[in-house]
Amino acid sequence: MDQNSSVLQVTLQISQDQPASEEPKSLVRRLWFKLLLVLFVSSLIGTVIGLGCYSHWKTNQAPIPCLSPACLRVAERFSAVMDPFSRPCDYFLFTCGAETTTLSRGRQRGKVFSHNVTTGQDRRRWTGKGGRGGGIDRESETKSEGDETPERIPDRHTALLQTIKEILESPVSGVTMNSAKEKAQRFYNSCIDSKTAESGNSERFLTLIQQLGGWAVSGRWTRPNFNSTLALLMAQYNTFPFFNVYVGSDQREGRTNESARFIQIDQPDFPFPIDWNSNAKRSIINPKSLRPFLLSCRQLLALLDVPSTQITPHCGQYVSLCSTLVIATSPLPYRLSQKLLYHRITIQELQLLAPAIDWLYCLQAIFHPLPISQSDFVLLHNLPYIKYLSQTISIWKRNIEMKASDPFHTYMLLTLLQTVIPALDSRFTQIMKNFSIASDCREEDVPHWRHCVLQTTKGFDTLLSHVIKEHYGNEEVKLVRTWMDGWMDG
Repeated sequence: MDQNSSVLQVTLQISQDQPASEEPKSLVRRLWFKLLLVLFVSSLIGTVIGLGCYSHWKTNQAPIPCLSPACLRVAERFSAVMDPFSRPCDYFLFTCGAETTTLSRGRQRGKVFSHNVTTGQDRRRWTGKGGRGGGIDRESETKSEGDETPERIPDRHTALLQTIKEILESPVSGVTMNSAKEKAQRFYNSCIDSKTAESGNSERFLTLIQQLGGWAVSGRWTRPNFNSTLALLMAQYNTFPFFNVYVGSDQREGRTNESARFIQIDQPDFPFPIDWNSNAKRSIINPKSLRPFLLSCRQLLALLDVPSTQITPHCGQYVSLCSTLVIATSPLPYRLSQKLLYHRITIQELQLLAPAIDWLYCLQAIFHPLPISQSDFVLLHNLPYIKYLSQTISIWKRNIEMKASDPFHTYMLLTLLQTVIPALDSRFTQIMKNFSIASDCREEDVPHWRHCVLQTTKGFDTLLSHVIKEHYGNEEVKLVRTWMDGWMDG
């Protein structure tokens, strides 16, 4: 009996001790579970935050440059002109004997005057008359063109143009930047498809003219503001009717700060060969080119369905204004000898000397969104021409007979026509080619695809930059924009 009682007590004791020993184990398990749960939630939150930060960083990060063999080959060519000061022969095209492209017109950033040679464009545009030292004559021009020099620059041009051509011909997918690629491709395809262009070019250009207020040849127009139209053409259509604008350093002797960049204003380009009389110190349009140009002007306006009664007067006004402005222009050697290059002046001072142009307004439009103020310095390369231009504008505007037709507006639109229409109409191209042959200033034939790429790049340089950025990265975009501004102004 006593034995049974002792067994019962032991059993009861064990049953009482067992829950007491299991309770700490349960507490430990709960603590571990809570700890693991906290770690899991923390890891999950950290992962989400990390992914969010990475996504935000990725969207703001510049695209990774293309590293394929083809891209590397193009990048190698790009690098040849990355540093204009370490490789001057490749950057400043004509300083080592290479002529500038025949398609040099309008804004040319990075353009520099050499103190030893005349640019290729000056050699083609100017012929000497009236004695020794009056410019570059045809014989010397022919001789210089016959000299054999390494063809390095055209190779880089072709490589860049072919790269842009591949982008323009690639399928449209994932279009960005307000369908920039699609817009450029439509323009490029319309240029490649000559039949499509010829069927609709007149309507396209006339629509653009109406957006600019129309013109007097149509009889339906609203007289626009002179400076507003001029600024719009220079800023958005890469057309510089009265003067050229670009950016570059001050190359005068003794100037050591080559890194400083200035807005530079130069005399314009004209569609005629120009004769320089060194005795009279004045320029005139080559008389042999006047009749062919008037013929081409009439044919051009006829393509735009301009009434025949309006064609001759307006073509005559254009030639008359060109002849008037050409008088004050001069070839580069003469301007060098007269120290007319790199004349530093503030925009405010320029406004006082040539008040007919709203210089601050125009320059702000060209270089928007960069801040331009009246105290900023600009470099002039022919101050007498700029002053003469302002005087001519003021005199012609006071002429009552000319107020009805506004010759300056017609002049600007015909200059715009020469910029825009070649990309859209092979008939116009043929007209201009005939004019070049008749005026003895033939230029090399440009392949049709190259011509279309040049025109597309000129019209869509800002939009194309975003597309090129997606393909090659930031550095290539900066270089491409420099080349677009410098040598793609066709």
